[in-house]
Amino acid sequence: MEKKKKKKIFIIAAAVIVFFIIIANMADDEEQDHSPRDFAQPAYDTESYSGDLSWAVYWYLCGSDLETEYEAASEDLDELMSVKLPGDVKVIIQTGGSRRWHSNNIRSNELGRYVYDNTGFNKIEARPNASMGNPRTLREFLDFCLENYPAQRQALIFWNHGGGSIGGVCHDEIYDDTLSLADISSVLDQIQGSSRAPVFELIGFDACLMATVDTAYSVMGNANYMVASQELEPGTGWDYAGIAKALAGNPAMNGDALGRVICDTYQEHCLDWDAGEDITLSLIDLNRARDFFTAYDNFGFELLSRSIDNAGFFGSFSRVARNLENYGGNSRSEGYTNMVDIGHMAREGQRSLSLNTARALLNALNDCVVYRIAGPLRRESSGLAAYYPLDSSRNSLSIFDRLGTSRNFSSYYEYVLSGSLPQTARRSLMAANYSEVNLAAAPEVPSVSVLDLEDFPLELDDEGTAILNLGPEIADLLSGAYHWILFHDLEIDILILLGRDNNLYADWEQGIFMDNFNGEWATLNGYIVFLDLTFEGDNYNLYQIPILLNGEEYHLQVSYSHITHEYSINGARRGLESSGMGSRHLRRLRAEDEITTLFYILFDMEDEDEEMELYEYETFRVGANPVLDDALLPDGDYYYMFEMQDAQGESSFSEMVTFNLEDGELYFY
Repeated sequence: MEKKKKKKIFIIAAAVIVFFIIIANMADDEEQDHSPRDFAQPAYDTESYSGDLSWAVYWYLCGSDLETEYEAASEDLDELMSVKLPGDVKVIIQTGGSRRWHSNNIRSNELGRYVYDNTGFNKIEARPNASMGNPRTLREFLDFCLENYPAQRQALIFWNHGGGSIGGVCHDEIYDDTLSLADISSVLDQIQGSSRAPVFELIGFDACLMATVDTAYSVMGNANYMVASQELEPGTGWDYAGIAKALAGNPAMNGDALGRVICDTYQEHCLDWDAGEDITLSLIDLNRARDFFTAYDNFGFELLSRSIDNAGFFGSFSRVARNLENYGGNSRSEGYTNMVDIGHMAREGQRSLSLNTARALLNALNDCVVYRIAGPLRRESSGLAAYYPLDSSRNSLSIFDRLGTSRNFSSYYEYVLSGSLPQTARRSLMAANYSEVNLAAAPEVPSVSVLDLEDFPLELDDEGTAILNLGPEIADLLSGAYHWILFHDLEIDILILLGRDNNLYADWEQGIFMDNFNGEWATLNGYIVFLDLTFEGDNYNLYQIPILLNGEEYHLQVSYSHITHEYSINGARRGLESSGMGSRHLRRLRAEDEITTLFYILFDMEDEDEEMELYEYETFRVGANPVLDDALLPDGDYYYMFEMQDAQGESSFSEMVTFNLEDGELYFY
């Protein structure tokens, strides 16, 4: 018994010695992996730190479902810790907002504070749990960072979901709370105090949809540079290894240089993950932005003044706005972010409406957006997105109004949605020497209900072409014209809406629209899908297709090339969350995936008040090579109608024309 005991003790002692030898060798390795998933170091002694830092990066890491479901935050931490930092660069991290962390020493029931530097990944302290979507939590973190880790240059990075100007950023899934732009602006202004020099060299948003005019306005004066994306970001997010390597190689770089690195490494990162089709990222010089905001407000004033002189301007400008490159989806089934490209707006405003302030706006925009990247499906990207009420919601407009970015834009949008000239617009116009007589004659915003366009009669020519002849006066008041195809399923006697498209001939000057229906529609592996147009461009259209993907609601992101006449499936995303946050998870289809098609269905064709809901229709496996193309529809009766949309986002529908498809031949009656 005694010998056995001694042998056991000897083995344990030997194992301990070997363990410490391994640890010592790891510490000497320049390329060591400091991943927090593998080990936890003892609490970091903040009082032992002394010396000047070239860079301090304050990383507000709100994990949310991105960490709970996809380990995205832990993966980004792993990327950071694959790089050895020099002694004058530190990253201070606060974690929270997630129900589950996949790193062993990060807990979901606390706010964890960590530092990553040349000594490794160290826990500083644990704070009582609180919402990362609460401005007080952000303020306390920044106060801590600035007191304990000041540097020559300081960066603040928000990591999480983003919802654009209206939705904000950093949704905490535990507390169901989100930081609004107003929250962020208030906290940063408190920290800035009376200091004239911006506290931060760079503020970055590793989140969807945050490269907006309003975001830049909210942080202007608090930072020299801003980096953010106009579009949804893929789940891979920024390349933290690439960012850390750049700082390690040149700690003397400024925010401009670092911002360009963030953009370039992000693009390379996305391409490595085959997710570069619709990416955007831009670097904004906030010290050059003041002229831009003046030009932006002047552009808004021109919209107001033009609308006073001509009721047709509402329709003309809304036709421009609703055809702009937009970000985050913006469809009935997916939800609305209400973000459109401001450069595209200015270019089209100048080209289509000869707006006098457009050139100055473009010049100011190009001056402050000093660097940007964009994928091939975001060709109109100019670096900043602007709010436009695509959802026609007064609630989203009230949020935009409180941000205070442009009183003139806000007044114009209120004019459009309310139908009559608001008091805020009157004050702006009177300050510009408009008389009471002019303002008393301000036109009401024309609507499709007032124009009585519901069931507008159609004509049929000898070849069976459906013709909507509105005339130039009515057409001038509309924001858009589209067509819908409906299928009458005789077996269960329901009308199935196949979708909305712009595949029609439109003569806006004469107000004449003609169908181009040839009996074909989009099919996936031969199964008909619901197709909803989200962007119509010169070279391509963008669509989304609602589906169930293995039983969960998703939207296929689809592009159609006008050059090759082919569809491309870019991936599947969930719609906007109830919080307004966009989904970062772009999921590629896999051979084993099961898809169920979803359609809006009318069960009672006589009930005009029937709720429009998505219903499951057909289920199939994707297979190794999914094919989306236009194919001949099955035999049966199809209904074709035009949609007429006004500036307020309301729609009326023409009467229907019935087409019968039989043995590949299309008949009308």
